[in-house]
Amino acid sequence: MKVALTIAGLDPSGGAGVLADIKTFSSFGVYGMGIVTSVTAQNSQGVNVSHPLTPNILIRQLESIFADFDVSAIKIGMLGSRAVAVSVVRFLRDIGFEKPIILDPILTSSSGATLLDPVALNSMIRELVPIATLITPNLKEASVLSEIPVKTEKNMYEAAEAIRGLGPKAVLITGGHLKDRAMDLLYDGEEFFELAS
Repeated sequence: MKVALTIAGLDPSGGAGVLADIKTFSSFGVYGMGIVTSVTAQNSQGVNVSHPLTPNILIRQLESIFADFDVSAIKIGMLGSRAVAVSVVRFLRDIGFEKPIILDPILTSSSGATLLDPVALNSMIRELVPIATLITPNLKEASVLSEIPVKTEKNMYEAAEAIRGLGPKAVLITGGHLKDRAMDLLYDGEEFFELAS
């Protein structure tokens, strides 16, 4: 069985983060494992508090998993702090990880709580985005990463090209919050693919 590793925050309600990722992995027949970057107190109504773990605890978790398992892919979600973001990148570079890395650049919660400070954001753009196989920003995150206000489908195309220029192999902008229709846009550097309903 393939092993997928999520590196993300812990939402005790299971609606996001490590627990949601593991449920998704399982539904696709993949064995899921999780590294916790931050512990939150949240539920379906919102995030009450978020507390990033120390880089030392993060690295110990990663070392334990990679000493025992052959990880086929990694999904990175909420990082919480610059120190955690830098530690993840350094660890993956040190072990020479060359398998797929999916980066979900979590900046805020669905309820609007800030989950990544500006310093950590700059580190993520500089360090993590270039090593991603696929980056999956929503419209707000795509606006921040591309520095283009993403409000229309045309803006999505412009932002996808700008984000691809930051180094990832492919960009998937999730457009569920568009006014006219729900459309996700995938750009691999050569072609665009629309997934709409």
